[in-house]
Amino acid sequence: MKQRTRIYYTVEQKAVMWNRWQKGESLHEIGRLFDRCHTSFQRIVSETGGVRPAKRTRSDIALSLSEREGALNWSTQHFNFTIKRRSVENVLSDTNKIYS
Repeated sequence: MKQRTRIYYTVEQKAVMWNRWQKGESLHEIGRLFDRCHTSFQRIVSETGGVRPAKRTRSDIALSLSEREGALNWSTQHFNFTIKRRSVENVLSDTNKIYS
């Protein structure tokens, strides 16, 4: 038996699967719809115990994109300043050791 190429189901295809599963269709019937064996998407259904997962949303306390960019810019600038300051201190301490 020839192995078929792996299929990556889109969000829309998964929605169709879940709708049909909730209506009570069997995995074999859903498989015929996609021209696949029932085991090709059995994992999708069984991962959550046959219950459709909740729609993913960002938390209310999560930072927005602009806030994340601002934090990243601040940390990058602070990190660069710290490295420059340390490198100057190292050069000064090395020169003091040489001329001492």
